[in-house]
Amino acid sequence: MLLSTGMQDSGARHLAYSNGPWVSSAFMGDAPHQVLIVFVTAESQMEAEKISNAVVESHAAACATVFPGVRSLYWWEGKLVNEEESVVLFKTTADRFPELQKIIRATHSYKVPEIIAVPVAAGLPQYLEWVRAETAPYGE
Repeated sequence: MLLSTGMQDSGARHLAYSNGPWVSSAFMGDAPHQVLIVFVTAESQMEAEKISNAVVESHAAACATVFPGVRSLYWWEGKLVNEEESVVLFKTTADRFPELQKIIRATHSYKVPEIIAVPVAAGLPQYLEWVRAETAPYGE
């Protein structure tokens, strides 16, 4: 299935989904090695650290940065919720995203955890290569 993001010019990007993560067609040439930033919220710093440890230990992400004490305002099951959460930023690659998502869903307390992946358009080349190396299967 192919979905348009709504851009109407000739450079329109499309999102493709096929039993895996959403991947922008602008990065399809290097899609498996595309570096992603993945945003995840957790109900507490302790839960964020538990999820981060599981993900990074498995090499599904090279790094996790935990921001405790953020305020979230959202609708859930018909009620407006305003509560403190923690945010985790994971640095990974598109080919490791399915495993990262699987680990998060297995360790997260929320029924529907926020797991949002954003492609990295640019960055320090040495850092991006480090992310790729730390998330690559052993022997590559």
